[in-house]
Amino acid sequence: MTYYILSEEEFIHNKICAVSLRMLCNGMQDLYNNKLVHQHEKFITH
Repeated sequence: MTYYILSEEEFIHNKICAVSLRMLCNGMQDLYNNKLVHQHEKFITH
């Protein structure tokens, strides 16, 4: 069995990537939710 040891720099980079990806996903979800809410409001008012 071989173990791949990440250097601290790589570890931090991977962590940053994971966090920014999660933030992006959450942002997309928020945009989608806002879109649905606006469509719903439009549907109610018109």
